[in-house]
Amino acid sequence: MDADSSKLVTVSELTEALKKIDFKFKNEEEINNIVKEVDFLGNGLINITEFIAATMSAKDFLTEEKLWVLFKQFDVDDSDYITADNIKEAFKRLGRAITE
Repeated sequence: MDADSSKLVTVSELTEALKKIDFKFKNEEEINNIVKEVDFLGNGLINITEFIAATMSAKDFLTEEKLWVLFKQFDVDDSDYITADNIKEAFKRLGRAITE
């Protein structure tokens, strides 16, 4: 899909790749919606992490250990609870500011 080897997939690259495999889609808006669903960073592009996350089966990926590690990423004060403040801090640490 990454036609220009930028390590990012654009809407047009995804559209072309889906056409090559004869994927039937209603219109370009459907492709835009796919990108929006997958695009965690909100930059209109799909990076490798977003692609893997979108294509990976949760059942194959989520083990108790991995869920605990993910939980601890949000439990920033190590209280064994996730509060609204914890979520704000966790996203801040990831470089993503979120509103109330």
